[in-house]
Amino acid sequence: MFSFAPFSKTLPKWPQKLLPEDSRALEEIGFTDFDIVQDDEAYETSGKIGWLKEIELPLPALDSVSLVLLHNNGMTEVAFTYRRRPDFEVRLVNLNVSLRLKKSLLRRVHLVDGKWEPMLLPDGKPAPVDITLGGTDVSLTADWDIAVINNPAVTIPAVELGTTGIVLELSEIELYLSGKQTPPPGEQQGFKGVFIKSAELHLTGGLTSDVAPDNFSASDLLIGSSGISGTITATWNSNVNTNVAAKFAAAGSGGGGGQGGSLFGIPFKLKSLELELKHNQFQRSAIKGELTLPFFDSPADVEVSIDADGGFAVELDGTGPDGLKTLTKPGILELTLDSIGFKVKGGEFEVKLSGAV
Repeated sequence: MFSFAPFSKTLPKWPQKLLPEDSRALEEIGFTDFDIVQDDEAYETSGKIGWLKEIELPLPALDSVSLVLLHNNGMTEVAFTYRRRPDFEVRLVNLNVSLRLKKSLLRRVHLVDGKWEPMLLPDGKPAPVDITLGGTDVSLTADWDIAVINNPAVTIPAVELGTTGIVLELSEIELYLSGKQTPPPGEQQGFKGVFIKSAELHLTGGLTSDVAPDNFSASDLLIGSSGISGTITATWNSNVNTNVAAKFAAAGSGGGGGQGGSLFGIPFKLKSLELELKHNQFQRSAIKGELTLPFFDSPADVEVSIDADGGFAVELDGTGPDGLKTLTKPGILELTLDSIGFKVKGGEFEVKLSGAV
């Protein structure tokens, strides 16, 4: 019996592919108790493993996800069994762990005074996105296949897609850590990652809406070895008060106003949102709505797209039969546009117009 025997001493040939990023971590995890049962057919060790701090371990075939052994103050202990024959298996019992997303478009956020803000660590770095599994048994077989034995309590924090202000609260999480599992719809056998069945949409930052979508769906949302993939759609059909003066006064400070929403402080009535993600990249992004520019009384239909860095670009969507759009200020001017461009750069909203006044 040992009080504490670190893995660095007891398991000197720990597989290279399972080495923690901090090699010193093997000094912080080890056996606190074990017994050996051995005969001609079987060799099995059981006991307890303890660790002194949070330990992050890589997962084979999941470059963007790591396994984090969570810890309490002082020593954290769990029961284990190690079987070398007839079939190799390591099992940890009643384990509290996290799956940490390392290479992802997702940023962890939390509510601060009613607004979604990035969550930061004490040193000012972004907090990691952790999918926490509570009270689960985990087994590892000879082919490095990981299986979750029971149904753990799964939690995941609210996340933002890059710096877009599009926030998702995710729920109904299914784990695919074993290549032997039946894969989620549309994926090939051997898929490893996380399948998300349900989500709730929030808009914050430069793009806001004070009206919940009438229809929303998040389909085929997956977090795998190449990041996040899936499709998010929403439509707004509600008849929102479109009084321009009230909308602009409410949104003038850059906030979301109380009359439908805003795009970087400019009144914006959302109609639809469609995002298609594949391996952390926006394959398609189309956010449509009515934008009312300062000084003009008539809204313009626009389509907002998101680039790879999370920046917004806005193009004119609805035009007349001649392909032109007319904006008016009664009694002052009428502007017939032959081109219009919008861009957000460094938090500033730029509008470029050309045409005839």
